[in-house]
Amino acid sequence: MAYSKVNWQYKDPTTVQKLNQMEDNSVEVTEHRIAGFELVYNDTTKVDVNPGVIEVDAVHISKTAVTTLTLATAADWWDGATDSYSGGLGWNYIGVDSSGNIKFLGENPPDKADTIGNTAGVLRYWFDSSLYWRVIGAVRVETDDTIASKFYQQGSWIFYDDARADNAVLVDGSATTWTDVDCSSFVPSFAELVTFNFQGKHSASIAEIWFRRNGSSATESFQILSTSDTRGYVEIMTDSAQILEYIVQAATDDVSLFVYGFYIGGIR
Repeated sequence: MAYSKVNWQYKDPTTVQKLNQMEDNSVEVTEHRIAGFELVYNDTTKVDVNPGVIEVDAVHISKTAVTTLTLATAADWWDGATDSYSGGLGWNYIGVDSSGNIKFLGENPPDKADTIGNTAGVLRYWFDSSLYWRVIGAVRVETDDTIASKFYQQGSWIFYDDARADNAVLVDGSATTWTDVDCSSFVPSFAELVTFNFQGKHSASIAEIWFRRNGSSATESFQILSTSDTRGYVEIMTDSAQILEYIVQAATDDVSLFVYGFYIGGIR
C-alpha cells in the first residue's frame, strides 16, 4: 500500500474565511484587530499617534513611525478644512481610513459597526458618505481651539493628567432621588467604563451614597464613614450619552465626582 505525505498547516477561522472569499467571493469579512495606535498628548495644539498595526475594512495597515496631528493644520483633517470649537468645548475624534491616512474627524463619533453599514453592536467606524474611518480615539478641544486636557493612554485605558478639580462632573450633589450626572464633557461616546474619584460628606455617623448606569436598576453603594469627608475611587458603566445616576441617603449628605479616566476596549 502506498502512503502519500500530508503537510498540515493551521489556519485560523478568519484566514479560512478569507480563502473562501477568494474562491467564491461570497463571504464579507470585516476585521477589527489593532495593536498600537495609542494617542499621546504632545502639547495643547498637537496629538501624536503611536505606530502599530490596524485592520480597516479588512485591509492590513502598518505604521512604523509616530504620526503627529496638528489642530491648526488643514491637511490633518479628514476633509482638508480645520473645524472651530469657538461655540463650545467638544470632542475631536481621530480615525484611520483603508489607505492608512490618519486624520482628525471633528465632532463625528463612530456611527457604524462595520464597513457595510451595520449599526448594531460596537460602533467602530464613522462613514463620511464616501469613506469609512476606523475611529481610534478622541481629544477634548477648548473654545480657543486647543486641547483641553493633558492625558496619557495605556492600551485601552485613558487617564487624565491634570488637577482633580478640573475634571469635576458633580460638586456637592445632595439629591435624595435618582439624578442624572452628565459626563460627556470628559468621556467620549465610545467609552464603556469610567473611573471616578469621589468625595462624600455627611452629618450622621454613617451614611451611604449610590451610583448606577443611567436607566439601570442595579446600584453600587458606598458608606461614608467620616463627617469631614470620605474619598475613594469607583468604576461605573455609563450609557452611550455618558450619563450616570446618583443618590445620597439624606439631604444633609453630599458627594462630588471627578473623572479620573475611562476604558475604550470596544473600539480596540
